[in-house]
Amino acid sequence: MSHSNFSQPLNAGIALLEKASLTATVYFEDFLFSIVKDIERVVTSQTESYTTLGRRFEVVRCTNTSAETITVHTPQRDGDIVILKRAGTGAISYICTAGIDSTVTALTLAAQYDSVYLISVDGEWSIIAS
Repeated sequence: MSHSNFSQPLNAGIALLEKASLTATVYFEDFLFSIVKDIERVVTSQTESYTTLGRRFEVVRCTNTSAETITVHTPQRDGDIVILKRAGTGAISYICTAGIDSTVTALTLAAQYDSVYLISVDGEWSIIAS
């Protein structure tokens, strides 16, 4: 049996997995919006370095074409949520002086369309999805 006999079902399976992953991401974002609908939130599109505003829920969509740094606000309140999305072609570094998961203060969104979801718990930022 040749390998070409497997390529069509394999490609179809990969397409289904990609669709399921996208659907799960959309539902997760809808869930987050539903639980924070009554608190302050902001969605911004940035083309240069930026510091988050300290809202309870903030989405930062980065559309830059060159390297940019996003500084996540400090001090933060428990339950603050920040979502960073790299929509442009420029690299995104994000800095959290309060720390991320007790290990680092800076990370990078390496590829276009990468994203990270951060929540503040006990005085530091934790990654809840990426």
